[in-house]
Amino acid sequence: MNREIIRYTSEPEKQSLGRNGYFRTTGAEISRGPGYVTLMPLTSKGEPGRCEIAVPLDDIKTLAQALIRIAEQAQST
Repeated sequence: MNREIIRYTSEPEKQSLGRNGYFRTTGAEISRGPGYVTLMPLTSKGEPGRCEIAVPLDDIKTLAQALIRIAEQAQST
């Protein structure tokens, strides 16, 4: 599989900043490229937003660990 869609299930409403300004974000699309993984927000229409983050494969675990740490800190406050 080269692509996976994640739909957010929690509130409050999320927003992302893309090429044309802010838009309502309902999930994320994760796809694979040669040597990297791309993260793209999904719009309220379920389409990928006009922005992306490319993360080198060697840095995926570091990014995931940082996301977990920050989420845990946010939940404890």
